[in-house]
Amino acid sequence: MKNFIQFLIPILIICGIGLAMMYFSVSSDADQRLYIKCNGKFAKSFSVFSGEDIEYQIKDEECKLIIEVENVDSEYIKFNIQKPLLSETATGRIDDEEKLVIIVGSDEEAIMHSLDKKTKFEFQYK
Repeated sequence: MKNFIQFLIPILIICGIGLAMMYFSVSSDADQRLYIKCNGKFAKSFSVFSGEDIEYQIKDEECKLIIEVENVDSEYIKFNIQKPLLSETATGRIDDEEKLVIIVGSDEEAIMHSLDKKTKFEFQYK
């Protein structure tokens, strides 16, 4: 009986430490934030989690976006938007392909434009 108790106590301690680590650990995607800027003026940041919906709205109706976060990782974020946007290439040219899914890499910037090319959205994930 004494050997059984000496064997059981360390196992219970290890299990208790493991459960405490799982309970108090913070998700890796909680460290990252999505920053949205509309027309270079209105910056707002959001803590993002997979499956979450975000509503970005400021005074201008053109800047209103409803974002459905699809996947959050430490390296990138992937989200869906309800209104199509046009992407800007690295050379500054606006692509004519409409996008409803946006992927932004960690510490990168994705620049998107409205279909009339009057509204500019900047997305950063850091």
